[in-house]
Amino acid sequence: MEKKIELEDLLRKIFVAIALIFLVIAAWGLYSSLNDFVRVWVDYKFVPIYKALINSVVLIISIYVISLFVKKS
Repeated sequence: MEKKIELEDLLRKIFVAIALIFLVIAAWGLYSSLNDFVRVWVDYKFVPIYKALINSVVLIISIYVISLFVKKS
């Protein structure tokens, strides 16, 4: 059986792809802003600790999201 691609499904996939691109751009901006915030407001001695914590949280969230995608596949 051949599956016909409908215009509605195609538009939905395009809008989801655009939303994901905006999500990645916004996440990168937030990550950069958090790093700038740490550099400005945290004493220079503690900057590496806070950056390590931020990077660890980003890593954990990324691994979690990737595992969700892998489990769905």
